[in-house]
Amino acid sequence: MKLLISPTEPPEIKRLGAISPKPEKYGVDILWFANRLKIGVQRKRFPDDFLASLYDDRIYKELAQMRSLDRAMLIVEGFGKWTNDGHLLDQRKFTKAQMFNLINTITFEFGVIVNRVRDMPETIQAIHAFYAWSEKTKHRSLTVRSNPAGKWGTPTSREWGLHLLQSFEGIGPDLAGKILDHFGKVPMRWEVTEKELIEVQGVGKVTAKKLREALG
Repeated sequence: MKLLISPTEPPEIKRLGAISPKPEKYGVDILWFANRLKIGVQRKRFPDDFLASLYDDRIYKELAQMRSLDRAMLIVEGFGKWTNDGHLLDQRKFTKAQMFNLINTITFEFGVIVNRVRDMPETIQAIHAFYAWSEKTKHRSLTVRSNPAGKWGTPTSREWGLHLLQSFEGIGPDLAGKILDHFGKVPMRWEVTEKELIEVQGVGKVTAKKLREALG
C-alpha cells in the first residue's frame, strides 16, 4: 500500500507505509492518493485519546483540516466500559448519548465517516479495507442483487422464482409464493429470440440459452 504515515503513530501503523509529516497537514494520521483523490484516516484510541482530543479541542482542529480531503475517516479504537445507566466508567460526566451525538456531528456536520473497531489489529484491517475500496473506480456491491442459495436461474428453482417475482411492484414473498404454487412456475417468457439476445454485447450463446431456459 502506498500510504504516508504520521511520525507520531505507533510501530504497528508505521509499518503500513512511509513515514511523512504530510498527513498532519490534513489532520490525519494516514494519507494516500487514489483515483486522483486525497484520502485520509485519523485514529483515536477510546476513551483516553478520544476524550483528551475532545477536551483540548484538538479533534475540532483536525476535523476542520480534514475538510480539504476528498475522503476522510475517523477510526475510533476501543469501546470502553459503561455503567448500566450509560455513563463511561471513570468518566461519569461522559455518556453514551454524548458519544452518539458526537458521531452524528462528525459524520453529518464535518462529512467524516466514523468507523469503530475493537483494537489495533482491527484498525489495521479497517485501513487495508478502506485502501482497497478507494482503489476501485466503481462500487457496485449494493446495486447488484445477491443470489439466493440453491440452483439459481432454472425454472424449477423455487428460490429463484420467488426472488424474481418480488422484483415487481406490489409482489411480496407471500404473494410470490401463491403465484408460483398456482402456475407451478414463473408465468413469464422472453419476447425475443436467442439469436436476438446474442446481439447484445456481452451476451454469448451459453448465456442466451440460460436466459431463455430460465423463463421457459
